[in-house]
Amino acid sequence: MTFFKNNLLVIGLIICLFIFHLLIGNSLIVAFPPFGDDLGFIDLVRNISFNSFSFKEFYYPFNGGVHSNLLMKLCLLIQFKIFGIINYKSITLFLQLFVLGIAFIFLKYFEKQKWSTISKIVFFILFFCLKGNFDNYNVIGVLQHGAALLFLIVFSSYYAFIKKDLKIAFLVSNLALIFISSEAIGAILFLILTSLMLDSKHKYVYIFISLANILVFYLGIKYSSNLLQLPPTKYYFSISFFQGILIFVGGLFTNFKIASLLGFLYLSGMSLYFFKIPGSLKEKFKDEKMFSVMIFISLLFVGALVQVTRVDSPSVNHAFGTSVAVRFSSYHLYFLMLFLFLLLETKNKLLNYSLLLISIFNYGFNLFKSYSYLLLDRQRVLLDAYNFKTSQENTIYELDKNVAKNMVESGVMNFPDFTNLNLLKPNKSYVISETKYDNEFTYLVSNQLFESNIAKIYLDNNTTVLVMVYKNYNHTSNIKLLTSFVRRHNFTKIEVLE
Repeated sequence: MTFFKNNLLVIGLIICLFIFHLLIGNSLIVAFPPFGDDLGFIDLVRNISFNSFSFKEFYYPFNGGVHSNLLMKLCLLIQFKIFGIINYKSITLFLQLFVLGIAFIFLKYFEKQKWSTISKIVFFILFFCLKGNFDNYNVIGVLQHGAALLFLIVFSSYYAFIKKDLKIAFLVSNLALIFISSEAIGAILFLILTSLMLDSKHKYVYIFISLANILVFYLGIKYSSNLLQLPPTKYYFSISFFQGILIFVGGLFTNFKIASLLGFLYLSGMSLYFFKIPGSLKEKFKDEKMFSVMIFISLLFVGALVQVTRVDSPSVNHAFGTSVAVRFSSYHLYFLMLFLFLLLETKNKLLNYSLLLISIFNYGFNLFKSYSYLLLDRQRVLLDAYNFKTSQENTIYELDKNVAKNMVESGVMNFPDFTNLNLLKPNKSYVISETKYDNEFTYLVSNQLFESNIAKIYLDNNTTVLVMVYKNYNHTSNIKLLTSFVRRHNFTKIEVLE
């Protein structure tokens, strides 16, 4: 009860920011997955529900060959069993409770460290920054990266300041590996390193079980890759590996040089913070302040895994582009928040009030800048849903038309309202020459001859699809996506819709 009394203002702020976070999500999330991975999970639920249940088929293959995503599969299956349908939007909004749970764990730590109210306010304004929460507005984002963060923070808090319990920490981190993704390996490896610094009766048992779990999971990756007929995973290492980690750490900025400099700044600051913890090396690992260090270094391990497994292309041996990908936005935000720990723990009033003004400006600026981007993406997902339901097509990734048709006819998922799309009327038409449709289409898009953000493409198999034409934002990549689509399909005409 004392905890709530001491933090009444901060808890009120967290609840208000969380409600606003939900309102933003409600305006942006479409009742349809933004990625093909999520569709695969929904189809799996359809197969499991209408056929005999097999846990082996439910667990394997791993998504992309490397992530179990068992928690996501279970959540979708539970929703379908309870309501008889999967509503992608409602489950995404419901899962934002993960974000709220993480916020209260941090608040518990701040209370034990006797942080001032201003310091807590600064932290939580940054915590709900829109740019760092992109990934939470889709199911695979919140149930892979978001859930991995929740498990990571739970095990760090249990070890560092709740019960000083190594057993619970090992249990939580190993469950994260089994239920969520290979990203938990970083947390387990750091926990093993941590346990070697401590005097614990059963630590070698925990280490053995954890290493065995990693080995079994690795065998699961090999088995999944064979099922999916994926090429063998190639692991790369070069001097760019270290720069790639720094870029991952500073990945809120997509410019590689700026991200590298920020990554170096964050890493230097956290190293200094660690060495300022009083006592010997073993004593440092027993200090409550290890909470932030454990999270930081565990996320560094994730960055290292990205560098050796997610190269940008066969011609390079680094993953700079992947390191700043939107899907890692939650991790990028956490590195910044953990760096903020160092500044706020100085308990300098002038610095805290300065950071308060900066955090408020940053929140508003990011909301203004990022919301327009997310609205465009919302329109893209809405068109994906329309194309999926009406023609079993997708402009970004290839679909198995038979699988898509079965999903539509089975009624396994709820679709968004297409009323506004059906009201659109053609404004201009462009007939495409059969011999040069690719170049002509690229010319039309790149010269911005479309006067609307939506165009209808007539395919040669008597079907139509709606596509997004971004005029200003991310224009180049949009051309590449649409050109890739037209290379897979012959088409005869394009209509601009208004």
